[in-house]
Amino acid sequence: MNNPKVLDRAEGALFGSALGDTIGIYTEFMTAEEAAEAYGSSSPDFTLVPPETPFHNDSHRCRFESRAWTDDTDHALLIVLSYLRLRRLSPTDFAVRLHSWCSQGLRVLDRLPMGLGKTVGGVVATPSFTTQPIETAYYYWDENCRRLSAANGSLMRTAPVGVICIPKTEEQTFKTAIIMGYVTHADPRCALSVAIVSGLIRVLCLDEISEITQMRDLIERAWGEH
Repeated sequence: MNNPKVLDRAEGALFGSALGDTIGIYTEFMTAEEAAEAYGSSSPDFTLVPPETPFHNDSHRCRFESRAWTDDTDHALLIVLSYLRLRRLSPTDFAVRLHSWCSQGLRVLDRLPMGLGKTVGGVVATPSFTTQPIETAYYYWDENCRRLSAANGSLMRTAPVGVICIPKTEEQTFKTAIIMGYVTHADPRCALSVAIVSGLIRVLCLDEISEITQMRDLIERAWGEH
């Protein structure tokens, strides 16, 4: 992958995912009304460039440093680190790294494990997780989550999968994204979401999509794969 334009878009996808996560902390778990009250506008401007916009001071945001991202970007980085080590995407290696993250944080950046969600926390805490992550995640979902809303943790970390799959086919991208998502999220809705977003990231990096109809067609193809 030596095309500089593709590489530039790939970098943009990864950095954009992290920046979106960082901006998202400002209003995470707020309703639109609560966000408007907290920041004084229904469409506030946030800046991460000093002097950065201060967080609204509440029990959630007070845990984060200024301009920090959440567990979502940490987990995306775990996927990147795993790929750089193995030169392939490995659900088991990612699971081992995720298990370590839950107790030690992101050691390479000296970050604490902030923002751990209920689904990821419950799956990772199961003794069989590091050896059978996909089976463990399915069992956890089957026992605890079938009748609940689908959590979005696997979706929030999937940007690197779309980038790593740039040389692969669309079908391979869908399947790879679903398998990496299954490490913690077995819900079929989660599987569909990671297939769609990873597939979109891939074709956007390749500049192969420019119309809404093309996006809808990709969604339909992802639906057929999941």
